[in-house]
Amino acid sequence: MNRFTSVVSNLLLILISGFTGTAFSQSYYYQLAYGPETAYYWGTTGTTVLSSSPVFQNDVLSSPVALPFTWNFYGAVVTHYLVSDNGYITFDTTAPSSIAANTTLPNLAAPRSAIFAFWDNFALDSYSGVHDVIVRWTYGSAPNRVHVIQWQSVTPYGNSPSSNYVAMAIRIFESGDFDVVHNLAKSIATLSGTVGVQDAAGADGTMEVSSPGHTFPTVFPVAQTDMRVYKFIYGTAPAYDLAGIEHGIPDLVATGTSVNVTGSFLSYGTDTVQTLNLVYQVDGGTPVIETVSGLSIPVNGTYNFTHGTPWIASAVDSFHTFKIWTDNINGNADQVNSNDTIFHQAFVNLGISATRHVLLEEFSTAPCGWCPRGHLLLDSLLGAFPNLLGFTHHSGYLSDDMTIPESVTIADQFALGAPSGTVDRVWWDGELQAGVGTGKWLGHIQERFATPSPVELALSASWDASSRDLDISLGIDFIDYPYPGDIRISVFVIEDHVTGTGSGYDQTNYYNTDPTHPYYNLGNPITGYDHRHVVRDMTTPTWGESGIIISNPGPADLYNRSYTYNIPQSFKETDISVIAAVSYYDGDLTEVLNAAGVSQITGKAANAENGALVVYPNPASDAVFIRFADDGNSIQKILLRDAFGKINCEIPSNGNEIAIRRNELPAGIYFIEVTGNERLIRKFVFE
Repeated sequence: MNRFTSVVSNLLLILISGFTGTAFSQSYYYQLAYGPETAYYWGTTGTTVLSSSPVFQNDVLSSPVALPFTWNFYGAVVTHYLVSDNGYITFDTTAPSSIAANTTLPNLAAPRSAIFAFWDNFALDSYSGVHDVIVRWTYGSAPNRVHVIQWQSVTPYGNSPSSNYVAMAIRIFESGDFDVVHNLAKSIATLSGTVGVQDAAGADGTMEVSSPGHTFPTVFPVAQTDMRVYKFIYGTAPAYDLAGIEHGIPDLVATGTSVNVTGSFLSYGTDTVQTLNLVYQVDGGTPVIETVSGLSIPVNGTYNFTHGTPWIASAVDSFHTFKIWTDNINGNADQVNSNDTIFHQAFVNLGISATRHVLLEEFSTAPCGWCPRGHLLLDSLLGAFPNLLGFTHHSGYLSDDMTIPESVTIADQFALGAPSGTVDRVWWDGELQAGVGTGKWLGHIQERFATPSPVELALSASWDASSRDLDISLGIDFIDYPYPGDIRISVFVIEDHVTGTGSGYDQTNYYNTDPTHPYYNLGNPITGYDHRHVVRDMTTPTWGESGIIISNPGPADLYNRSYTYNIPQSFKETDISVIAAVSYYDGDLTEVLNAAGVSQITGKAANAENGALVVYPNPASDAVFIRFADDGNSIQKILLRDAFGKINCEIPSNGNEIAIRRNELPAGIYFIEVTGNERLIRKFVFE
């Protein structure tokens, strides 16, 4: 289950001192990490310190800014700092000017009493009304507040701000140390900077090993988990220290599976690691020890491991806690124990899979000129994969006359602009969000079809021509144990072929002048555009209906839900379809377990099967769900008969939604008979 992976430490710690001067009893060393905690985010609104609004600025220092808490730098209290557009701050509030030319550290020519996030020659520029800006803010609660100075964007001097910008930050921790975060860069300029720290005398300094030629990763966008973090610590680096970074153990495994215990450690002790013991333990049992020799892991080197003894999954419907660590490093004890251990919980199920239906949610709007690309691809994929379900949220880039509040909320959580989309709402590794560009849809769809699903969904819908009521019945049949969590039901009402007049419907078309594109010469915008698969409404809350499915369902659990939705007069009832999904919800974790769809919904009067008694799915493989109109009449008896009229069982009435699990019944034709004020019979098939 993506993003459920538990990692005790996400720090890749590299301890290299760039100090080249006289020995001091205390100095800073650093650790390289990836991924600041989620409380920090690039682009957070803060108080502006410096900006290119209203004018271009270069080689400037801010006015003094007060720290919000007491803090020591090189063992002395500091209270205020200045911010430079050139990627550093200085606690020397008498500094006369900003210095653009970076150097090695320590250096008398460098800014004193300074922290260098990425010291290089930058400027604050603007492009099309978008301004470079440096902001500050504080988050957390005393005594663990974090003060942030963030260069949300600065432009390498002499380059175009439209295609050259860098974002980084300094975080000052009330509890003691500080770190530098490299957020992202988009640049054709050659970036060569200094990352480090220098004292007030210019005599003691520490810098990242490649400084002053440190290069900024020019990747855009970059996932939060891939942002570089240089954590600076005041003290002495240890000789032996292996930090647990990550594991490769699945969250969900089938019983009897042989599970490789894999992952990585980082050596940020100063001595090269040659031998160690690799150890794992499951549920507090006997440690499984492997002695590994012939290594040569240098300072800042990563040790990727696969333990020689795999774990055999057992005990269905239960969690198993893994504890993984190293010891006996070159015959010595690890000197820093707070980061030694990787923990993980794996859940074991039966390994049974339902038929997987994959859900593709597109984000698109009429003002989005590139969005026709997504429309064509969605249609193509729906035609290529019979078990693919898809619809379009009209949000993600501005809005139009088909935008609904639920789609706005979902797009705010997932979309990276438009066109983009989520595949089963999985947050794929290395992505900023669950939403990905159109070029990644096919690969993720294929991956999801290969992923087992523990639940079958059966969906039925009919509408009343006179009242325009759409009656929706959903049956949920768990055939295996899912990973436990907050599992919710979402139901979407979709309208196909939506057209209208005006800017809220006219589709902006940037392909109008591209002779290789199907939308060539159709106009920009395209008037009377046929909008397909439009999300019109939801019959459940935006993030799904909670409290219906227990947090740990299993093969014995069946659920029925019914909804009535009044179709607005402005919707074409013949173009209405319904898609339902069962998914997790945990803030930003909303992975879809399975989905179902029903289209070409007909009126009740035209379809006797969708009258007072509905049996679905039909045919069925594991369970059938029955919905009948009670209308206040007394239901006396519900019988299940086989094709020869034999009564297989009598079913207790429980409202107007019941479910029958197949159990030991053979394949064949069956009949549901409901007796009350009238007698109703429906035929169905167990495959």
